[in-house]
Amino acid sequence: ALIINNQTQIIKNTNANNFMLAINAKERGEHKILKIKKENYVQGGEYIVEEISMPFYKHFSKLHAQSFPNTYYSSDYILENLDENNKLFIIKRDNILIGYSYIEGNLEHKEGSIEYITVSPEYRQKGFGVQLLRYSTDYLINSLKVEEISICVESKNTNAIKMYERSGYQLDS
Repeated sequence: ALIINNQTQIIKNTNANNFMLAINAKERGEHKILKIKKENYVQGGEYIVEEISMPFYKHFSKLHAQSFPNTYYSSDYILENLDENNKLFIIKRDNILIGYSYIEGNLEHKEGSIEYITVSPEYRQKGFGVQLLRYSTDYLINSLKVEEISICVESKNTNAIKMYERSGYQLDS
C-alpha cells in the first residue's frame, strides 16, 4: 500500500503479477495480515499451554492436515524445524491434543510470526484459541524479545480476525 495525501491506494505490483503468471501460480484466496507491536501488547495471565512432546506428534499431524490442507508447511516440516526460535505449543484435554500454535522468531530483525493457530472444531469458541494466541504472543515478546509479531489469516475467517483484534492485533495497512 502507498500513502498519498493520507489516503491509502492499493497499487498492484506488475512485476510480481507477471512472475506469478510465468510460473503458472494459482491464487489461493485473499488474506489479511494483522500485527502487534511490543509496546501495544498487554501480557496475559495463567496459561494451560505447553510445548509439544513426542507423544502428541501424531495428534498434531492429524489436526494440521485437517485444519490446513495444502498449506506451505507440512507437519513433518514443522516438527523437523523446532528449535529455540521455532516453537510448537499445544493445549490438551484428557491427554488428547485439542489445539496448537506454531511460531517463528527472527531474532536478527526482532520480528516474530504466528504461522499457524487452530483448535479442533468441537473445542472452538471456548477460549482455547485465545489461550494459544496470548501464550504465543507472550513467548515471542518476553522470551525471544521480538518487537513486532504478524499473523496472516484468510479474509473470510472473521472469527479468527475478531479474536486477534480483541487481543491487540491490528490490520496492517
